[in-house]
Amino acid sequence: MYITDWPDGSPFHGYVFGLCVYSAIERTPAAHAFAKALDRRFGPDTSSIKRAEHILPNANEVGELIVEQGFHEVRVCTVTKTIKFPSVGDYVRFQLVATPMAGLLSEMNLREREEPIEAVAAGTKALLEPDMTRDGELTFPQEAHVVLARRTR
Repeated sequence: MYITDWPDGSPFHGYVFGLCVYSAIERTPAAHAFAKALDRRFGPDTSSIKRAEHILPNANEVGELIVEQGFHEVRVCTVTKTIKFPSVGDYVRFQLVATPMAGLLSEMNLREREEPIEAVAAGTKALLEPDMTRDGELTFPQEAHVVLARRTR
């Protein structure tokens, strides 16, 4: 994504490129638990799509890749945000219906989809710390590397 017109005084003034990539999957507990539960339900490596979102766990490596593409003044910072879903089931349903992983359920009708969604949700919840599912909601930290850089045209 290109950012072109940050106003004067903005901490990002003058930067023309911004990127955000997830850090190691282990740094995002719900994603890590979901990937494990998915592999248990559907077989080894089923979670490869989810794990691929976290393929650049090292902030320095991310910065080096951006420099290799001709950018300079590269700034990389690692941030953690709190993510909330109404429930573990809602998180799993979103992952299995509204992401590239939807292909796992594409041959099933709506009723048939419920069993694997519920199984993966139960498996995910079992792998999470209890405080992440307090009051039935799902709340977890998600870590990502944020990159800002400049490239002369």
